[in-house]
Amino acid sequence: MKQKKVLDRILEEDDIKINLVLLDDEKAKKKYNIKNFPGIVVNGCVVSQGKVLTERELKKIPKDNEKYIDIIIKKDKTTQYLKDVNSVILILEKLRKCLNTNQDIQKFNAIVSNLIDNVEYIRIEYKDKPESNYLSYS
Repeated sequence: MKQKKVLDRILEEDDIKINLVLLDDEKAKKKYNIKNFPGIVVNGCVVSQGKVLTERELKKIPKDNEKYIDIIIKKDKTTQYLKDVNSVILILEKLRKCLNTNQDIQKFNAIVSNLIDNVEYIRIEYKDKPESNYLSYS
């Protein structure tokens, strides 16, 4: 994910079109002979593998006229359930801050309403799924 952040910064500065391909399966490893992720492939040639490149190093990579790069980054393994629960945690932190700083009632009501909506979404979305057995679900 560090490599993606560096690429996002470069994209903001330059007019380079970069295609991110999130692959970490055996087929991609065999196709590009990648042993360590993240790997960077330019025009079918492996430029880097197993190392997060800096902005300076990425700008030095030779590009063709179309400025097209395939980048292989290890896929994020965070489940959607955990992402949803993390959003509830962030809302709870906002609520705690609101209570500690004695902010106005309108902001408090907005945060609580958002919390209720997120909890209800999780309750309905994961009702009959294995996640409903998690302690965080109950």
